[in-house]
Amino acid sequence: AGLHIPTLDPNARFELPGNGFVIKKDWTAMTWFKHLYPGGRWRTLFRGRNIDHHVMFENTSDRLGIFANNRGNFRPSGFSMAPASHGAVLISGLLPFFTTLFAKLLLGERPSRVRLIGLTLIASGVATLFVGNFLATQVDARTITGDLMFVTASAVWSLFGILLKRWQVRAFEVTLAVVCIGTLAYLPTYVLFLPKNIQAAPLEQIALQSLFQGVLVVCIAIWTYTKATELIGASKMAVILSCVPATGALLAIPILGEELTSTAALGVVLTTMGALIGALARQPIAAR
Repeated sequence: AGLHIPTLDPNARFELPGNGFVIKKDWTAMTWFKHLYPGGRWRTLFRGRNIDHHVMFENTSDRLGIFANNRGNFRPSGFSMAPASHGAVLISGLLPFFTTLFAKLLLGERPSRVRLIGLTLIASGVATLFVGNFLATQVDARTITGDLMFVTASAVWSLFGILLKRWQVRAFEVTLAVVCIGTLAYLPTYVLFLPKNIQAAPLEQIALQSLFQGVLVVCIAIWTYTKATELIGASKMAVILSCVPATGALLAIPILGEELTSTAALGVVLTTMGALIGALARQPIAAR
């Protein structure tokens, strides 16, 4: 049935008896949780016996990180300004709207009436999902700044899709350009200026990340996105990608054991209906 820790007791914990066990130099810890305690106190998921709360949530926010006593104390992980759930909703959810705007400005395209109906439903669904996530998060200036960064990322990605159509470039050429330009821009900066601790990572982890981040995320993802944009158009591609937040909410049920709230269910239905209507709409009309 699993371990049950009382949610009303701030000192409740599961502790290994005796002296616990000694870990080696290279180790990995994994922790799962459900129904996170509210803010206002430190929430530790995994820690050593006496010092160093290895995995925990900050007391004044929902930032995930580690706490190294007297050695920097709390150090946040990625997505330290806004939750990852905000990124999933904002980046993918806003793509159709930025794409429609840039298509109008750069290509002179006017969306059809059917697509406008689909966009309205997507906007309602995305707003519903975001409000549900927003209300569940402790909001401060950092969260708003992070959300604005997500919005900027969505705008830049939308512009990328429209420029693909404007320039009429092939998928392989785009993939090659992204890989080469990114490598030339980043590697010298990394070698000369950024802190490096790659030698501490096991070789199998370096190989795994090289395969996943370098080949799958960059090469294959860029090529498939560019090819799909070439075949069906940037506007229709953006409409389809707007289903990412709804898909994530549905996958979280069997994979993470999360519950589908009424707000999330409404957002999923509205976004899916809007994406279907938008995908079935005819191609945007070129302005005369």
